Amino acid sequence: MTADTVMFKSGKVVGLNRLDGIPDGTWNDVKQFLADNESVIEKHPDMVKFVCENPGHVEILSNFANNSEAIKSFLETQFMVQHVVTDKTQQKKIKALENDPELKEVMADIKKFGPAGLQKYYGDEELMKKLSAKLGGLEPFREKLETIATTAVTLHEAARDGKVDKVREFLKKGESVDKRDFKGVTALGYAVGHNQAGAVKILLDAGAGMVVDTQDNTALHFAAGYGRIQILQLLLEGRSTTSRSPVNKQGQTPVAVAEQNGQKQCAEMLRAKGGK
Repeated sequence: MTADTVMFKSGKVVGLNRLDGIPDGTWNDVKQFLADNESVIEKHPDMVKFVCENPGHVEILSNFANNSEAIKSFLETQFMVQHVVTDKTQQKKIKALENDPELKEVMADIKKFGPAGLQKYYGDEELMKKLSAKLGGLEPFREKLETIATTAVTLHEAARDGKVDKVREFLKKGESVDKRDFKGVTALGYAVGHNQAGAVKILLDAGAGMVVDTQDNTALHFAAGYGRIQILQLLLEGRSTTSRSPVNKQGQTPVAVAEQNGQKQCAEMLRAKGGK
């Protein structure tokens, strides 16, 4: 085992333990993953140890990029299973599952390798949920799991939920304001769509671009389409728009989107400001 460190964008340095036999390329991927996910690591520091001991899971976790629900589901399952498997009081439950037809292979790997035997199964969310349920359910871990569930793990989630302090925190730590999530939507898109004026203002002040998804929809398109009249007013009065009639990939302006969705008040406001 070799000691190493990773430095986050905030300047914080965290110690790592590199197991013998991990190739340089794989280890560099581990360090990069940790460096890119400071906010998640801060709330779930046990992930550092887990990733260092299970570098093969970096690819799985990286595929969750900015998918807060997937990240939380993984964290919940991993936390519960790891704790159950290492708890001596649960050994009878584990023993009883050794002949379970659905879990026989998993239990054989756990018996042979301990918690590390679960490595190859973490990507199978349904199997992990089934194992968790048969090992006792969520109740013993309710407090920890509630913390996981209620803590924003991405800028996009914080913007969607209007958690302005978390939005500021992510941006202060160097998160890109225009980074898109697994759906191709920016944080501003979520803030507008979910009517979070406070988050919208913070993101605009941080220099967020107006195009918010892969279809070239702008914040104006989102506000008009969802009928977010106060957000639309904020956007029109801000520094945000030289054009009131940007066109998305479907050839629609915000006015057209508002009319298509029956948002007459938004359409009228856009026209009053020069939109077409």
